[in-house]
Amino acid sequence: QELSIIEDGKLCKSVEFGNVEHNKKDDGSFEATIELKTHKLVSDFKLDDLVIFGGGNTVDYNEWSLDASMYTTAYNEETHTFTITINLPASELAKVPVDDNQGFDVYFTFTLDGKETESYKSAHVPFQ
Repeated sequence: QELSIIEDGKLCKSVEFGNVEHNKKDDGSFEATIELKTHKLVSDFKLDDLVIFGGGNTVDYNEWSLDASMYTTAYNEETHTFTITINLPASELAKVPVDDNQGFDVYFTFTLDGKETESYKSAHVPFQ
């Protein structure tokens, strides 16, 4: 369970999506940028796994961890933004079942109030 924060009487998320941008290129490859914004009290944010998924039911559903060579990460301490830049070759994209249910699961760990927390967010992204 991801921890939340009460600040100035408002419920604040410890981690939430910022921008999620994506583009399928003419050569069939795919690029995406996923931003995760962390609350200023969050520390030690770390990406644990980046999973690509697709398919609408258990028969055709498929998911797998992306090889680290297919993405880069960066953390901006000033804006508390963790950015993942993904570059999928057409051969990797071809493995994703065609369906409305496609995207990336971002698994991460962070520390809040001295407690390490594991969590994930799903970015639903159409690959076609």
